[in-house]
Amino acid sequence: MTPALDPRSRRVLVALPIVLAMLSMIGPFSIDTPFPAFDEMRVALRVDSDQLQLVVTAYMLAFAAMSIFHGPLSDALGRRPVILGSIAVYVVASIGCALAPSLGWLLVGRVVQGLSAGGSTIVSRTVIRDVFDGPQAQRLMSRWR
Repeated sequence: MTPALDPRSRRVLVALPIVLAMLSMIGPFSIDTPFPAFDEMRVALRVDSDQLQLVVTAYMLAFAAMSIFHGPLSDALGRRPVILGSIAVYVVASIGCALAPSLGWLLVGRVVQGLSAGGSTIVSRTVIRDVFDGPQAQRLMSRWR
């Protein structure tokens, strides 16, 4: 028989999956976000559509490359510092993207976004495995696929 959880623990167990789900949406959300603004970005940055596709490519390559390292980083530094650091860097990179005066600077911002976005996506799944076990962890993980 498992011991009864105190009310605070129950709240954490209810809120944690919601927070982790929101964190893991950052990466995929950032892939699609620029698409509606492509026409305006093309005019403002004075580039053609082919060049603007690099905005997605740069993000995806950086996201994929850094995803390999977020797990080991969270093992070495802890889950919380990696998630909070990733979010902080992502926010700064997003501001940089919004203020980018040229395609080059926009690409730099997107690369930094990609490098940092994987932290919340990858590590949030790791937290599920740390906190939940067996069928409960499987159920939570299956909701995000």
